[in-house]
Amino acid sequence: MNTHHTEDVEPVTEAIIKQLGKISKEEKLPFLVAVSGRAPAKYTTHAGQNIPIPPNETILGFSVARTWAYGINGLRSGRSRLTANLEVFVRHDHLRKGIGRSLLDRLLQCCSPGYAGRDGYSWINPNPDNDV
Repeated sequence: MNTHHTEDVEPVTEAIIKQLGKISKEEKLPFLVAVSGRAPAKYTTHAGQNIPIPPNETILGFSVARTWAYGINGLRSGRSRLTANLEVFVRHDHLRKGIGRSLLDRLLQCCSPGYAGRDGYSWINPNPDNDV
C-alpha cells in the first residue's frame, strides 16, 4: 500500500511473496527476511528443514536480489548475468530503525564476496546447505 513501485497497482498478497521466494530459490538469488526478537543461543537445523517463525515474532521487512535482465532466449547468459536489482522493503511502522540498512548490508554480503559487511545484527540461516 505504501510503495514507490508504479508496477504494483494491486495489493501485494502472501501468495505473491511466496512466489517471489520460489523464484529467488530457483535462480539461486538471496531472499532475506528480518524478524523481531533475539537469535537463540544455540541454533541447529537439518538440510531442507524450514524453521517456522514463532507466533510472537513479527516480520519487519525483507530484501531480495532479482535478475536484472534476461536475454531474448529467456536465459541469464548475456552480459547482465552477474547483475541484479536489489530491493529492500520494511514495514511502514518500523521505518528508520536500522532494519533496511541491516537487510541491505546482509544482501550485499550475499551478492558480493568483496563486500565487507558491517554486521551489527544477529543472522540465522535456517537452511545453510542452500546458502546463496
